[in-house]
Amino acid sequence: MSGQAVTMRGTGDGWARLDGRDNALNAIRLALALLVVFGHSYVLGYGTTPPLPGIHDRAVDGFFVVSGFLIAASRARMPIGPFAWRRALRIYPGLWICLVVTALVIAPATAALTGEQWTLTDGASYIVANATALSPQWNIGGTLASLPYPTAWNGSLWTLTYELGCYAGVAVIFTATKRRVEVVGGVLVACAVLTVLNPPAMLVPAVRLAGFFAAGALIYLLRDRLPCTARLAVVAGAAAVAFYLLGERAFVALAPLPLAYSLLFLGATLRCRVGSRNDISFGVYVYAFPLQQMLVAAGAAALPVPAFVALCVAATTALAWPSWLLVERPTLRLARRQPTRASRYDTDAELTVAAGAGHVTLQPRKWLATFGPGW
Repeated sequence: MSGQAVTMRGTGDGWARLDGRDNALNAIRLALALLVVFGHSYVLGYGTTPPLPGIHDRAVDGFFVVSGFLIAASRARMPIGPFAWRRALRIYPGLWICLVVTALVIAPATAALTGEQWTLTDGASYIVANATALSPQWNIGGTLASLPYPTAWNGSLWTLTYELGCYAGVAVIFTATKRRVEVVGGVLVACAVLTVLNPPAMLVPAVRLAGFFAAGALIYLLRDRLPCTARLAVVAGAAAVAFYLLGERAFVALAPLPLAYSLLFLGATLRCRVGSRNDISFGVYVYAFPLQQMLVAAGAAALPVPAFVALCVAATTALAWPSWLLVERPTLRLARRQPTRASRYDTDAELTVAAGAGHVTLQPRKWLATFGPGW
């Protein structure tokens, strides 16, 4: 990534390295976003399955793992009000600008290439319908009909609904109970069981993504008791690969914890700081799909696959970078201006009983650095 050496370092500090910016979590999220671009290039450009089937779906699972860890950490540091405010500012401003660019720039340009009809009314309807990220509208009037994938302008947006649902779940659990390990672990087990039992189709995405999110959150909650070692990471990574080879259902049911452990271990130990200050992973994720549709309309899919993928990445970065500089980073700075006093349910304030004395003392740990924004 950007010519920067990627090396491993010792694991003496364990999960504490995931505190602050001195970790590789944003680099991992960017790599996952690029895997989504890679997988979608085959689906959108050629109507085929990528060489690693479902690799873009597995990348999304990885997103939810990292997000689960970071969102649990965020909620532990602050009351529910500031937590909700920061989460909203991380998602919505960037999403709204993406919707405007898609509906009013990318869609009409694509329609001009394909000869299909685009109207301002259809574009405005798309923006309004998708503004909450809760009930997506996939198309804009009669556009996309002539493309290999005519179903959606931005198929990546479906995950935002579940991301917001997971945020709400963390907010409720951290407010309602101190038995968070048991509750989050119960969610993880329930998702695995439901997957094995083959839930109704409408529940499959929620069950899948909630399981991976819960796995990341559980690693956060157990960070003081769970060893952070290369040996366990290798075993966990091998298990995740094995479950991937067994198929979709096996992966969704059994891989959340192994995937969470291996990805978060890499985040703690890789010496790669790409994205630590300028995190374009969200922009890459939300802009790639509509740009790929436009590039297909322009005939770019006639290129060899590697060239098409490279073109998609370049075009996406050209929008993701200003999205970060002009929209996402300024709104995150606005979010940080709101004071975030410690919550009375803060997991970083633990009650301990003094041995032999029978009295209770409060021993808060000092987590002074700021986690990178999870999305």
